[in-house]
Amino acid sequence: MKKSFVLNIVVCFVLNVLVAFSAFASDISMSEVVLHGLDKITGRLSTMTIKVGEKEQFGALDIYVRVCNSTPPEETPENTAFLEIIENHVDGQSRVFSGWMFSSSPSLSAMEHPVYDIWVVKCSGEPKKAPRALPIVLEHEIQPKLGINKFKFNLVDMEKEQKEKKEEVLKQRLKTYSEKTEDEAEETVSSENEEEQIEELKETLLSEQKDNEEDEEQEKSKEEQEATEETKEDIQVDISTLEDENKEQVSQQEETNTSVQEETTEEKVEDFDPTDPDNAVIKEEDSKKTKD
Repeated sequence: MKKSFVLNIVVCFVLNVLVAFSAFASDISMSEVVLHGLDKITGRLSTMTIKVGEKEQFGALDIYVRVCNSTPPEETPENTAFLEIIENHVDGQSRVFSGWMFSSSPSLSAMEHPVYDIWVVKCSGEPKKAPRALPIVLEHEIQPKLGINKFKFNLVDMEKEQKEKKEEVLKQRLKTYSEKTEDEAEETVSSENEEEQIEELKETLLSEQKDNEEDEEQEKSKEEQEATEETKEDIQVDISTLEDENKEQVSQQEETNTSVQEETTEEKVEDFDPTDPDNAVIKEEDSKKTKD
């Protein structure tokens, strides 16, 4: 009885040990890691798949993946990756992050950066032992400054892009504003007082527009004067023709009237009878009228 009791105790102890070891089974080292990268300025979200032991560039950041482990299938899913992130500046490089990131809770060990944000999504690929990581040696390592300018990220590149955009906009405006040559346009763009040049161009364009409007008004007034002169000449010609016609009509009427009077007088002379008493009275009246 005592032996069977001791055997039962030993068996239970061994089973408990096996269960404990199975509960704390080792994580599986994978060959790749899937990351999400966010550019806070542009709002662009990128998905990156990086092999363990290799480097990936995201914006001004260099991301080095050292290890990516995932839990066994029988445990709660969790993915952990050891990352080293370096930021490239104009005057050197700085270490932004070095440590473990967790897929289930990214806020536990997050990268603090005003422009970029990176977190682990999962481990992928095939089970593979992580290669031995060599320390990263920076040629010109600088310390990130505190305050507003803690992280400087490609300021020179951004300034160049802004200048290029301004130059393109100015070139388009100059093409629309004036018909200058390309050399003059490049000179005006390359000068420091770009805004003043644009205002001067606007003023010149306004003055040219005013001059063109004045020229158009003068041409219109000349055309109107010529048209009025032509109409006056036409009217004078019409008046002269009408006067000539009226004179001809008046002369024709006078001729017709004289011819009619002559005919009437001839008829009266022919029809006059001196023996008729009425004709005698008429003759006396005519004689009185002649005397008067």
